Parts: sequence; structure tokens; C-alpha cells
Amino acid sequence: MINVEAKADEPFGDTIGAYYDLMLNSRSNVPARIRQLSRAAFGREPDEAIRELRYQLLHAAAATLIEAAASGAQLGLFLVHEFWSQHLNENKLARNRTDWGNFVHAFPELTDARLEKNQILGPVSIAGGGRVPHSLPLYLGKLVTEVV
Repeated sequence: MINVEAKADEPFGDTIGAYYDLMLNSRSNVPARIRQLSRAAFGREPDEAIRELRYQLLHAAAATLIEAAASGAQLGLFLVHEFWSQHLNENKLARNRTDWGNFVHAFPELTDARLEKNQILGPVSIAGGGRVPHSLPLYLGKLVTEVV
């Protein structure tokens, strides 16, 4: 199963901590979902390191494995497809590279991974929980397309 998140220079959503705090005193199930996704992906509640990650990346990685299990796939690939052009904001692109790197490096198997364009990394171990299976390998990838 391949789950593709296409990006130009827009962010990967709020940080997990900001989104969690924003929704904490509401009737939303977002805080509970964030705790469950954090336990499923990393085997722990959202600590300071996890709170700095982008929610969209965590959610998409978990969704990749949920859909892979539902369709009977043998593995999941969460792929960010980034489009570059000279008209995009370089500061926003740099922020996205940093956010992607922080997310990838949050997985123990990839802590020291060297990040490059057009690469697939993994598999990473997922604790699993809820609908997120622990038995399927998860790969993380990034593809960069330059647009003229």
C-alpha cells in the first residue's frame, strides 16, 4: 500500500503539541486520537520530542498501515511527493525538510539516517494499537519533482 502526501511549500499541518493543546478543552476527540496515534507509532504518550513533530505526518503514516492491513497488503509506504519550483518560498521548503527530517529521525531505526531526495527508508518498527497494526513493515519515502 502506498499513501502519497503531495506538497509544495505548504506546511505539514500543526505540530502535534500545538494541535493537542488547542483541542484539549474542547469536545473533540483529537487529544485522545493523538495519544493513541503516538502510542501506536512510537510506543509512548506524546512527550516533548513527539509534540514537536507535525500531526499530518503522524496521521498519514498510521493511515498508511491501517489501509495496508485493510487491503491485505504486505507492507506500507508513506511517501511525501514534494514539488519544487523557483516560485516557491525557500524558507517554507526548508521548514518542510526540517519537519520531515524530525519525523523520520523519531523512529529508532532511522535516528542516524542521512536524508536525501528521492529515497525510501525503512522498514521502521511500529508499536501498533487501535486500528494501527504492528505486524506490517512501514517504509518512509520522499520524492522530489522539479517543476519548470
